[in-house]
Amino acid sequence: EKNLDDDSSFSLSPEEATEKDKLLAEGFPDWSKKDFKVFCSGLERYGRYNIFNVVKVVVSETGKEEAEIKRYYVAFWLNYRRINDWKKVIDKVEKGEKKILRLRQIRDAIQDLVERHIEEKYGDLYSKEGNSVGENPLPPRNQLLYYCWQTMVFNYGVGQKSRAYSDQEDGFLICMMHRHGYGAAERIRMEIRRAWQFRFNWYFKSRSAQDLQKRCDILVKVVEKENDESRKKEDKEEVKVELDEGKDKALQLSSQQPSEDQPQCMNGLSKSPNTHSDVVEIDSNPVSAGDSSSHPTL
Repeated sequence: EKNLDDDSSFSLSPEEATEKDKLLAEGFPDWSKKDFKVFCSGLERYGRYNIFNVVKVVVSETGKEEAEIKRYYVAFWLNYRRINDWKKVIDKVEKGEKKILRLRQIRDAIQDLVERHIEEKYGDLYSKEGNSVGENPLPPRNQLLYYCWQTMVFNYGVGQKSRAYSDQEDGFLICMMHRHGYGAAERIRMEIRRAWQFRFNWYFKSRSAQDLQKRCDILVKVVEKENDESRKKEDKEEVKVELDEGKDKALQLSSQQPSEDQPQCMNGLSKSPNTHSDVVEIDSNPVSAGDSSSHPTL
């Protein structure tokens, strides 16, 4: 019988030792539970497809090499079902990806509104020759964001218009979200304090980051609603243009077809069915000598 307390009795054969070394090399024996949590938090923050940022976070938090983290990334998605409570881990990752998708939707909505407003206000000026309007030079196109917020007008819905915030203040918040991103309320607060246009606007300058974030959430809903209305309007105009083009084509085709009322001619001449011949038939029978009716009376 083997002594269980004696480690020498459990010595591995050379083949088993080689297999053990191979399995250890394929695994991750130096990864702790803390490293695993850092990896999962990176997936929640950046999503499963943003490998670059996930690797960057894990490298900064754990100090491991990039090649090892990438290998761990592949092994995780191949064998994640073998982890205890793997459903909870995947649910957290999916929730993080939904947040990322929502942030992208908000960013696209704000960008559509800003670009449409700039095109409406300054598109005609830049399409003309010259770089000035009268004596005032036009600003560079990449700096139009700092000029357009003062002329923004929003279509507020019921209960969305606030007496505390004006159109210019809301426009400034929209442009700053376009610049710094949604959720950067602290940066927006600092931009408000630095803007000379609001140096006497104590109410707007004294708003906290939480107050500004609440107002930004309301403005995002207003922007999305306005973008939806703009898309519906554009779709109706496109349908109307297509219908008009179809009518024009139908009229052109009908004008090119020959009319049924025109007489059909053969060889360029028309003949009437009631045309009579002018030929006079002459009796060819000779008059007999005995016929007295045929001679004049003497």
